[in-house]
Amino acid sequence: MTTFLKLVITGCVSLILGLGFTHYALTQGYGFGAIQLGVWTAWPKTGSPEADPYARAVLARTGEIPLGLGEGLTLIARKDQSGQELSPLCSYRLSGRMPKARAWSLILTDQQGHVVQSDLGRYGFTSGEVVREGDLSLTIFISRHVHSGNWLAPAGQAPFLLVLKLYDTITRSDLSALEASDVPALVREGCS
Repeated sequence: MTTFLKLVITGCVSLILGLGFTHYALTQGYGFGAIQLGVWTAWPKTGSPEADPYARAVLARTGEIPLGLGEGLTLIARKDQSGQELSPLCSYRLSGRMPKARAWSLILTDQQGHVVQSDLGRYGFTSGEVVREGDLSLTIFISRHVHSGNWLAPAGQAPFLLVLKLYDTITRSDLSALEASDVPALVREGCS
């Protein structure tokens, strides 16, 4: 094999690997500095001047405007408590208490971050409309099957994400004090 052919093969392999890793880095979150809280992942520096280059590239690609340092925090759940991807063919129970915040919103999105529209017209809840228990905990069912109380119906066949946005939260300033028990748990109850 000639040297030129070896260089061409090496260049092609390098190009494919580089583009593959770049695509992975730009579609699997917001770069470095992720904090894991149970099933939820947060990137606290995404809306700040200290955001890493990968986070900035993701934001430039998607056109998303992140919550700033003083505005709040975004948490994303891609998997349930058992570590399996969230599927619209399965039923889930999101239960527990929300971290302290002036307000919050919870929405279903696809893998690209677009809102998942259901036939019912509801794709999420806000802190002002969810029904709570007496101790201020909540339960939200995510299922194609009808549930009483708080219920979201995912549409389509593709895996989805849950995006929880905490607005005007003290949690942002002290994420190290936050534990998995401080955010709602997401349990798969079965699949059809």
